[in-house]
Amino acid sequence: MKNRILYFLMLLPVLGMLSTLAGCSEEKDLPKGPPPIHLNVEDSLAMVDIYHALGLSGWDLTDIYSWEGIEGLADDPATNEFRIIGFTCTSAMRPKGEIPEAFKRLTALRKLVIAGKFLQGEIPSWLGEMESLVYLGIKNADNLTGEIPEELGNLKNLIRLDIVNCKNISGEIPKSLGNLENLTDLLISGTSVSGEIPEELSKLKKIERLDLRDNELSGTLPIEIMRDRVFGMDCSNNNIEELPFEIWKDEYIGVPPILDGNRLSGEIPEWVFKTNKWEVHSSIVIGKQQEGYGYINYMSLVYSNN
Repeated sequence: MKNRILYFLMLLPVLGMLSTLAGCSEEKDLPKGPPPIHLNVEDSLAMVDIYHALGLSGWDLTDIYSWEGIEGLADDPATNEFRIIGFTCTSAMRPKGEIPEAFKRLTALRKLVIAGKFLQGEIPSWLGEMESLVYLGIKNADNLTGEIPEELGNLKNLIRLDIVNCKNISGEIPKSLGNLENLTDLLISGTSVSGEIPEELSKLKKIERLDLRDNELSGTLPIEIMRDRVFGMDCSNNNIEELPFEIWKDEYIGVPPILDGNRLSGEIPEWVFKTNKWEVHSSIVIGKQQEGYGYINYMSLVYSNN
């Protein structure tokens, strides 16, 4: 309660101005210009709870300009009410505990990036209710466990999603992520996510970067994701067993993904070596596979050229 009272001290200049207006009898007594910028009350109280829930330090709770990682906007020129639209909590801020649900009360929040090895619990499903989010990043949090929530597929305004270096996040990539129609960047890397890459990701028509490195993904890579589009896709260092050879055809619009460090094996058809794509992309796409794996005739071709 004490900390919440401190927040209201920030609003005293505005309250004083309102008292002055109430006592004015003539228009000439009204203050000139817009009211001073002040923080939205609900955002203020939410940040108090977030600050304590994450065990942060170093902020002056009566001075929003001392709050590290905050981005804001006075979204109503008439009132100059300050809304929090971005919060980046870095590992250097040493956040700990579970990701607090108080974030949901920041209804204007567009960017939430939180990182730290002391974070615990799971990626909360209620993040899927934060419809204003444009960028969601959860990084460098090896103590987070559980799966990627299906509910993240409800964030229709999301442009970028990062779940990076969270080695104890497991399960499969949710098929619902294919519903993120505005997504341009999807990064799920450095986790224990397994299973096949869902074909539903082919619905991401605006995707420009798909980074699925350093996970435990397996099965056949769904080339539908790349059909009729040219963008960067990195699936290196997984357990993927097959890349359909169709993607090497010159008439197939799309760029093969990077697949070194996987479990590709067998023999490449001779016609593949004669395609333009093979000449341009083969060295960076296939590379060296895991020990005991690799295309037989690709490895002999590499060694014969050295």
